[in-house]
Amino acid sequence: MAAEQFTISRERLSEIIGKNANAPHMNPVLEAVRDFGVGVMWVPQGKYSVDDALNAARNASIVLIGDDTDRALGPTGFDQSSMRRLFQRAEHVAVIASAPPEHVYAGMSTLAALARCFVVIVETRLEQEIAWVEFAKEANPNPSILLATVEAGHA
Repeated sequence: MAAEQFTISRERLSEIIGKNANAPHMNPVLEAVRDFGVGVMWVPQGKYSVDDALNAARNASIVLIGDDTDRALGPTGFDQSSMRRLFQRAEHVAVIASAPPEHVYAGMSTLAALARCFVVIVETRLEQEIAWVEFAKEANPNPSILLATVEAGHA
């Protein structure tokens, strides 16, 4: 499956942001796209390459890896070679294995927008958080990695 590229107008992004009550954590990402020309890529579970989209990606980009469906698959649920290349390009990584903390999305979006960084946000479940952190470190030991997890005793 090839990645699809599409453009959404600033006006449409503003409409989406204004009506985004179910996923307010995504508002900072969409604002970075609308206001700062940040690229965004969503990577769903599946073993298909994202190399074409990665090659077209800007330096100022936010990549969201969706491994938080009813069953988290971890890095092995994705195309290993293109995921390695994706993480090799990352300057900052957030692994989120909890309810989505809006401040983490805002911080990562700010890095992409103002520092013109390539950031990766992995949305996963508790059982795969360490696998994602280890995969990110193995692919690239340089980026900062932020782990957002559940509070002890609240899983």
